Amino acid sequence: MNSPDSVFEKMNIMGSRGVPFLFMIDFACLEPIAIPLNEAAEQGILFDVRGIINYDSEPTSNMKALIFEKFPVDFAQYRKAFEIAMESLRFGNSYLLNSLLPPLSGLTAA
Repeated sequence: MNSPDSVFEKMNIMGSRGVPFLFMIDFACLEPIAIPLNEAAEQGILFDVRGIINYDSEPTSNMKALIFEKFPVDFAQYRKAFEIAMESLRFGNSYLLNSLLPPLSGLTAA
């Protein structure tokens, strides 16, 4: 596992060198990932972004489908966070506010 600091340093280096890269950061920043785009296919990551692709033909049918499941937080927990956010806005603490709650979702390969 890479430390967040080492992954962020890697991102800074790739960015300063003009190397396109893909990064993923989990909510708690426990397992961040940064890889150069030219190495994505080796990691099993295929992409098509506005016609820029990293594969020669259509992905094969033996690839596993990704299934994303979501589990909304309890309404009482959401309401409490919402009220705190609204109070901060009313006090003028911010003009823009994001209320982040721990993720309750899962991504699995079928």
